[in-house]
Amino acid sequence: MLPLRIAWRYLIAKKSHSAVNIISIVSLAGVAVATAAIVVVLSVFNGFTSLAERQLSRLDPDLMVSRADGRPFAGADSLAARIAALPGVSLAMPSLTDRGLIVADGRQLPVVFKGVTPDYNQLVEIDSVAIDGAFLCGSDPYGRAMSQLAVGVAAQLSGGPATLNPELYVPRRVGRINPANPATALSSIPLRVSGVLQLDQMDFDADHIIIPLDRARELLAYDFAEATAIEVALEPGATARHLIRDISEIAGAGFDVLTRPEQHRETFRMISLEKWVTFIMLAFILLIAAFNIISTL
Repeated sequence: MLPLRIAWRYLIAKKSHSAVNIISIVSLAGVAVATAAIVVVLSVFNGFTSLAERQLSRLDPDLMVSRADGRPFAGADSLAARIAALPGVSLAMPSLTDRGLIVADGRQLPVVFKGVTPDYNQLVEIDSVAIDGAFLCGSDPYGRAMSQLAVGVAAQLSGGPATLNPELYVPRRVGRINPANPATALSSIPLRVSGVLQLDQMDFDADHIIIPLDRARELLAYDFAEATAIEVALEPGATARHLIRDISEIAGAGFDVLTRPEQHRETFRMISLEKWVTFIMLAFILLIAAFNIISTL
């Protein structure tokens, strides 16, 4: 304590030049403000990370199995059944994600569509993000695929459940195309909107829709139970680390098993980068203020 008392005495002692007193006060204020700012900013960014994880966990599975190159793979149904049989796994289901064009009443919008099975609401908390309607998976009596639109899609199409019946188009993968009729280059299925979803995450709310898995495979002309991912829900108390190893052995080479943060690696990397850049800037300010105090003493 003696060195601290000596430093404090000489810091607040009256100097022969009033400018030195001003520098001392400003330096002390700079240290206090910079230190408080570091604590507050790091706390805020940690809160952003926790909030993002909490929001994304409502529609993201505990683990996701996909090819390292992101391409669809065959035999997804059998692979999901083998993963579901592992101890610690409560549910495993295939999903198929691709891009398409949704058209309704003359309005067109590029979207990301995801095909899921009827038990998707048991794997994620999709009902908790529905702001209108409900999650329904299947086809109505008119052959239209039941679908759920992200709030941004519903807003741009100016509709919702019971008022919007769009069509989903993708480029045709197989079959002959008539150059004289450009419409033959596209495959489509009719949709019936059963719900509107809002996750409060821009990358989802802007352009995502959810449709039944079998209709997504029909639209893309996929055979052999193809999918782009296997989504896995863990039982309470199960350890993800051990299951990742077991699932990797079942899936084989060329497959990745991703946790929730790894499924949105770019989002969390951006938050982490912003946090540490801000910390370095504030630490530099704190360092300058500390040198001012040292020079004043």
